[in-house]
Amino acid sequence: MNFLKKYFKSNQSYKPAITDKLPTAILLGNQRQTITPTTPDGDIAISLADASVHFDLIPNKDIITGIRLRFGTYCRANNCHITIKINGFSHKFHANFLVDNEYIDIPFSTVQTCIVGKPLNIIIYSTDATKDNSVAIWCSKMLPQFINTITSQPIVLPTISKPTVSIIIPVFNKVLYTYNCLLTLQKYDSEISKEVIIVNNASSDTTIDLCKRLQGAFQVINNQDNKGFVEACRQGADIAKGQFILFLNNDTQVLPNWLVNMVKVMEADPKIGITGSKLIYPNGKLQEAGGIIFNDASGWNYGRLQEPSEPKYNKNREVDYCSGASLMIRQALWKQIGGFDLRYAPAYYEDTDLCFATREAGYKVIYCHDSEVIHHEGITAGTDIQTGYKTYQAINRKKFQAKWWNTLSNHPLPPPQSSHEEAAFRFETNQPIKFRIPDGKILATHFLAQGWAANFWSYLNLNQVDAELEFIQTIGFNTVILLIPWVGFQTKVQPITYYEEYFTLFEQLLDRIQEFDLQVILRLGYSHDNGPDSEPEGFLRQVVIGADTATMLA
Repeated sequence: MNFLKKYFKSNQSYKPAITDKLPTAILLGNQRQTITPTTPDGDIAISLADASVHFDLIPNKDIITGIRLRFGTYCRANNCHITIKINGFSHKFHANFLVDNEYIDIPFSTVQTCIVGKPLNIIIYSTDATKDNSVAIWCSKMLPQFINTITSQPIVLPTISKPTVSIIIPVFNKVLYTYNCLLTLQKYDSEISKEVIIVNNASSDTTIDLCKRLQGAFQVINNQDNKGFVEACRQGADIAKGQFILFLNNDTQVLPNWLVNMVKVMEADPKIGITGSKLIYPNGKLQEAGGIIFNDASGWNYGRLQEPSEPKYNKNREVDYCSGASLMIRQALWKQIGGFDLRYAPAYYEDTDLCFATREAGYKVIYCHDSEVIHHEGITAGTDIQTGYKTYQAINRKKFQAKWWNTLSNHPLPPPQSSHEEAAFRFETNQPIKFRIPDGKILATHFLAQGWAANFWSYLNLNQVDAELEFIQTIGFNTVILLIPWVGFQTKVQPITYYEEYFTLFEQLLDRIQEFDLQVILRLGYSHDNGPDSEPEGFLRQVVIGADTATMLA
């Protein structure tokens, strides 16, 4: 570790030189790849006292209602104002409102019109920042706004005799959520032919009035009593014409390409029987990236309340089950296995049971990471398991356990005997998993621009490091990258003092890594230059950083 101490000591006076007053910091890189709704793209730290930050949004629609930004304030010296400009719109706010790594939504006062595919330049700058005000910036499109007033405009889908997908939506009241769900269905993925079947479970609000305004490829079943989720889904499936049946909760808002990507998964392999979406809370946090079932029939939504952009949630993989909030199954398979089992009526565990039956029939259940759906969880049934429909969650768990006890005996023990990570990835083979890696020098921008910066400014911690290293080996990685924050650009910080507490930890961690027979790359600090994008090649690697020993695939 002496060489580290010498390095830091010899570079105490380091100050980055930014010669260009307006350096282009293109968050999307030279390839100008489209920003997806929840995957952040970022760049290196920029001192707002020396530069403004320019980057492009590539719109896929002709209007933009707002943008979502995420800032990392490395120095935590936020006594300045930040201004954002796009087209003729300007928004100014105080940096004190920023929280490291948290999103800030900036709705436009007027809708901004644009041309699909034509870059829109965004400028971020400060007129009162000092040298200490360095930030890293991520940008993505805002999640869909929730419309609080139902208009008289009809909702229309093109009529088609043989749709690819039949979308079945059971509803019971909550007409405003149904309305918002249908607006997004109308707006996105028109290239997939579809029909929408709404099963109205005797709603007492204005749901019937809304259904009367639907035009085109809609069918509506109006029940005289509330038959519950299971029976309503079966009713809809009985009249479905599509090759694929998709069950969708009415308290969802779909995002662009959600349906396109699910169909791609199903068409890629005839032995895939079910695929399900990534579910995201309205606040942008992850709700579920595939479900886990333990041997006591208890379940867990993998990734719950985490960042949906983390790489481990952005890979298609085989899972125990996908939530019925957005679940697609082949119609032929649905008929073969008999659909949702009526023993689970009115609701809960029917989706899990369907996935288990699918696997028993020789098919796979796949989580589709790039099918993203906003889910306002518990709007119809509530979230209290002691009251209402939610009480069936505990009741049906016992039924499920009794039916599948033999299969469950091969499932992992519930925590703390096993971890969520191990359970989620246990279907993975030992085939190498390749990710984009830098060509030549490893620059911080490679990580930032690909969304791998969730904890770059946290302290390294040895708690549970053995479990993390075991997990790295379990999923087939052979190399660990240690990323150590470089604070040389902070003129008020003495690096040798700042890093003193790290040295002992480094030695301990390196010893443990060697004992696990893993390779290690030591990456010091941040860089102010941009590196080229590179394709998957060479060794595999893992980033292990963060106060909670956060593990992120890189």
